[in-house]
Amino acid sequence: MTRTTDDVIIKTVSRIFTPFIQIFALYVIMHGHYSPGGGFQGGVILGASFILLVITQGLDKTRRRFSQKLDTIFCSIGLLVYSGIGMLCLIIGGNYLDYSKLSKILPVLAPKARS
Repeated sequence: MTRTTDDVIIKTVSRIFTPFIQIFALYVIMHGHYSPGGGFQGGVILGASFILLVITQGLDKTRRRFSQKLDTIFCSIGLLVYSGIGMLCLIIGGNYLDYSKLSKILPVLAPKARS
Protein backbone atom coordinates (compact mmCIF):
# COMPACT_ATOMS: atom_id res chain seq x y z
CA MET A 1 0.00 0.00 0.00
CA THR A 2 1.42 3.35 -0.99
CA ARG A 3 0.69 6.73 0.42
CA THR A 4 -0.70 9.30 -2.00
CA THR A 5 -1.39 12.97 -1.70
CA ASP A 6 -4.91 14.10 -0.91
CA ASP A 7 -4.54 17.42 -2.74
CA VAL A 8 -6.89 17.56 -5.72
CA ILE A 9 -4.88 20.30 -7.43
CA ILE A 10 -1.64 18.30 -7.34
CA LYS A 11 -3.36 15.16 -8.63
CA THR A 12 -5.11 17.03 -11.44
CA VAL A 13 -2.06 19.00 -12.56
CA SER A 14 0.17 15.91 -12.57
CA ARG A 15 -2.45 13.91 -14.50
CA ILE A 16 -2.77 16.69 -17.09
CA PHE A 17 0.97 17.41 -17.50
CA THR A 18 2.21 13.81 -17.59
CA PRO A 19 1.32 13.19 -21.28
CA PHE A 20 3.05 16.44 -22.27
CA ILE A 21 6.14 15.48 -20.29
CA GLN A 22 6.17 12.10 -22.02
CA ILE A 23 5.80 13.68 -25.47
CA PHE A 24 8.69 16.01 -24.65
CA ALA A 25 10.76 12.98 -23.58
CA LEU A 26 10.09 11.31 -26.93
CA TYR A 27 11.03 14.56 -28.68
CA VAL A 28 14.36 14.66 -26.81
CA ILE A 29 15.03 11.03 -27.73
CA MET A 30 14.15 11.49 -31.41
CA HIS A 31 15.95 14.80 -31.89
CA GLY A 32 19.06 14.08 -29.83
CA HIS A 33 21.28 14.20 -32.89
CA TYR A 34 20.28 17.81 -33.67
CA SER A 35 20.59 19.25 -30.17
CA PRO A 36 21.92 18.30 -26.75
CA GLY A 37 20.09 15.30 -25.45
CA GLY A 38 19.32 11.89 -26.71
CA GLY A 39 18.49 8.50 -25.38
CA PHE A 40 19.75 8.91 -21.84
CA GLN A 41 18.25 12.35 -21.20
CA GLY A 42 14.96 11.43 -22.84
CA GLY A 43 14.80 8.22 -20.84
CA VAL A 44 15.35 10.13 -17.61
CA ILE A 45 12.53 12.54 -18.48
CA LEU A 46 10.23 9.64 -19.40
CA GLY A 47 11.06 7.79 -16.19
CA ALA A 48 10.51 10.94 -14.15
CA SER A 49 7.01 11.28 -15.63
CA PHE A 50 6.12 7.82 -14.31
CA ILE A 51 7.66 8.65 -10.93
CA LEU A 52 5.49 11.79 -10.83
CA LEU A 53 2.41 9.65 -11.42
CA VAL A 54 3.40 7.16 -8.72
CA ILE A 55 4.02 9.94 -6.20
CA THR A 56 0.79 11.78 -6.89
CA GLN A 57 -1.65 9.04 -7.94
CA GLY A 58 -0.27 6.04 -6.07
CA LEU A 59 1.43 2.89 -7.28
CA ASP A 60 -1.75 0.83 -7.64
CA LYS A 61 -3.49 3.36 -9.87
CA THR A 62 -0.36 3.86 -11.97
CA ARG A 63 -0.03 0.09 -12.45
CA ARG A 64 -3.60 -0.03 -13.71
CA ARG A 65 -2.82 2.68 -16.28
CA PHE A 66 0.41 1.02 -17.44
CA SER A 67 0.22 -2.69 -16.80
CA GLN A 68 3.09 -5.16 -16.75
CA LYS A 69 1.69 -6.78 -19.89
CA LEU A 70 1.84 -3.46 -21.76
CA ASP A 71 5.38 -2.88 -20.46
CA THR A 72 6.41 -6.32 -21.73
CA ILE A 73 4.90 -5.60 -25.15
CA PHE A 74 6.75 -2.28 -25.47
CA CYS A 75 10.06 -3.81 -24.35
CA SER A 76 9.67 -6.64 -26.84
CA ILE A 77 8.87 -4.27 -29.70
CA GLY A 78 11.88 -2.11 -28.82
CA LEU A 79 14.17 -5.12 -28.77
CA LEU A 80 12.83 -6.37 -32.10
CA VAL A 81 13.27 -2.97 -33.76
CA TYR A 82 16.81 -2.58 -32.40
CA SER A 83 17.95 -6.06 -33.37
CA GLY A 84 16.05 -5.94 -36.67
CA ILE A 85 17.86 -2.80 -37.77
CA GLY A 86 21.16 -4.38 -36.76
CA MET A 87 20.40 -7.50 -38.77
CA LEU A 88 19.31 -5.40 -41.74
CA CYS A 89 22.71 -3.67 -41.65
CA LEU A 90 24.39 -7.10 -41.68
CA ILE A 91 22.26 -8.26 -44.62
CA ILE A 92 23.15 -5.14 -46.60
CA GLY A 93 26.85 -5.88 -46.10
CA GLY A 94 27.91 -3.72 -43.18
CA ASN A 95 28.64 -4.33 -39.54
CA TYR A 96 25.94 -4.80 -36.93
CA LEU A 97 24.19 -1.42 -36.43
CA ASP A 98 26.33 0.24 -39.11
CA TYR A 99 23.72 2.85 -39.91
CA SER A 100 25.70 4.32 -42.80
CA LYS A 101 24.83 1.21 -44.84
CA LEU A 102 21.14 2.04 -44.53
CA SER A 103 21.64 4.84 -47.03
CA LYS A 104 21.60 2.12 -49.70
CA ILE A 105 17.92 1.40 -49.09
CA LEU A 106 16.78 4.76 -47.66
CA PRO A 107 16.68 7.87 -49.85
CA VAL A 108 19.06 9.76 -47.52
CA LEU A 109 22.79 10.27 -47.09
CA ALA A 110 24.77 8.32 -44.50
CA PRO A 111 24.73 11.00 -41.73
CA LYS A 112 20.94 11.29 -42.00
CA ALA A 113 20.56 7.49 -41.96
CA ARG A 114 22.49 7.36 -38.68
CA SER A 115 20.00 9.73 -37.11
